[in-house]
This record gives sequence, C-alpha cells and structure tokens, in this order.
Amino acid sequence: MTELQLIIVFVLALISLSSLIVLLQPAIKDWFYQRQHMEIYHKTILRIAEDQDFQLINPVILKLDDSTFLKIDHLLFGDKYIYVIKDEYYNGSMLGKHKDQNWLFHHFDKKKGVYVKNPFIVNARRIEKLSLLTQLNESLFVSIIVVNDEAMMDRVNRGDAVSYITSIKKLPRVIMAFEDRKVMKLNAEKVQLAVNSIHRLSEENKKLYKSYRKMNS
Repeated sequence: MTELQLIIVFVLALISLSSLIVLLQPAIKDWFYQRQHMEIYHKTILRIAEDQDFQLINPVILKLDDSTFLKIDHLLFGDKYIYVIKDEYYNGSMLGKHKDQNWLFHHFDKKKGVYVKNPFIVNARRIEKLSLLTQLNESLFVSIIVVNDEAMMDRVNRGDAVSYITSIKKLPRVIMAFEDRKVMKLNAEKVQLAVNSIHRLSEENKKLYKSYRKMNS
C-alpha cells in the first residue's frame, strides 16, 4: 500500500469516526447526564446557598416509621422561604397540567410516550410530611422541581404561587424571584433551630436508610 493510499484510508477512517460520534452524541450525552445530573444540580444549588448566605441540607432523610423514610433531595433555607427541591432528568418532552396525577413523557428517540408521576404532587406530599414532622407551617415551604436544561417543558404547567418547575440554568433566578416577594422574612432563630434539628435527624437516619435499602434491594 502506497503512502497516498494510507493517507486516504486514514482520512476515510477519521471521517467515519467523526460521523459515528455525531450520530451517537445525543445517546452519549443522555448516558452521562443520567448518571451525573444530581451532582451537577448539587453544585448549582450549593453555589446559590453560598452566594446568598442561605443554609442547605442535602439529602434530607427522615424516618416516618419502621419501614418508611422521607427523602428530600435538597432543602434550602432562604431568607423568606424554605425550598424543597426535587431533582428530575427528562431526556425528552413532557405534557401535563399542574394537578394531573401523571404526566406524559416522550423520550427524545422513541415514538411512544409513557406516563410518569407528576413531580409536583410527589413533592407536595413530601412537604406535607416534612411539615408534620418538624411542626413548621406548610406556608413556609416552596416546592421546586429542577430539570436538565435540554428537557422540553413547554407543554406543562410551570407551577403556582408555592411551586415551580425550572431548568437548572434558570434556578438561581427562580429562587431570587421568590425571595423578592414582599413578604416577611423568616425568624432567623427559629430557622436555625429547624436547620440544626433536621440536620441531626437526617444524619442519624442515613445509616438506617442504607440498611433498609440493602434489605429490600
């Protein structure tokens, strides 16, 4: 094989490889974000907490009874609200209303949609349980669903006065929009007591939660 032929073979192989990478890029990106989105979200939420001098506990794990645990992805204590943040990754589009029990999810490379639980309802139930456990009034909490930037959310209701769904990119602006509302600030001493109590209970329950998951896996 001549030098020219070797160059042609190399160029063709390079073109084929590049084409393959382009074709597989959505699948590769999907695979990566499915496994890393929680860490990506955590970094953004931690940065919000640090920039605004808010307090953050994540995850929060509280024991409800011998076989039930309450798990909250992120609990962010702002100046005016306590944000119960739920992580979601949607590699496609969603269709649904705020009060629907289920939403219709279409994966980006599949024709048929599937129904998934409405994250607003899931998070609202978590807030109810958290309020009962901590004796903190539900009016202090805001429910936020965080999704990946690529998720197509144009066909879902964005939320109401105490709940919202947003991409991770827009999360800082959403938090500050709630904080800019003309409402009284939270009592700093009571917030600190709640932070200390929830953090202590969560740390105590982490080992129990891991053991419970192992036994039921």
